[in-house]
Amino acid sequence: MGDLDGDGVNELAVGAVRHDETGNNRGTLHLMFMNTNGSVKSTVEINDSTTNGPTLDDGDRFGIGVDSMGDLDGNGIIDLVVGAHLDDEGGDRRGTVHFFVQGQRFQKKKRNNEGESMGFFEKRLYSTKNQKTMGNQKLPTDFP
Repeated sequence: MGDLDGDGVNELAVGAVRHDETGNNRGTLHLMFMNTNGSVKSTVEINDSTTNGPTLDDGDRFGIGVDSMGDLDGNGIIDLVVGAHLDDEGGDRRGTVHFFVQGQRFQKKKRNNEGESMGFFEKRLYSTKNQKTMGNQKLPTDFP
């Protein structure tokens, strides 16, 4: 995931899509801040019980896909995107992508308003040097 806390050591992000802390299969993202020897220094859970966290419903399965997208807001800290592939916000199980912009938490949420239900469009989250992509949709160059 890159170095999220500025200590020079890359962190690890793990999605737990069936985590049930706040409801059935809502999901949780575990951010593991690492030591130089590979052990876990600390862990942060992000779910709908997190202050300024994502809004989730039963069955959304937040955490199915996680990726670092570079520094989206220009503050020098790597930002993350997290998929919830069964989120119903844009239609029956169309899915959403949550943008974790450091310092502002989940400030934006891109939903799949096009295509068929059950599209699972954000199960594929990836970035390249020149393009940020969710599923088959390229993000605008001025995002966020």
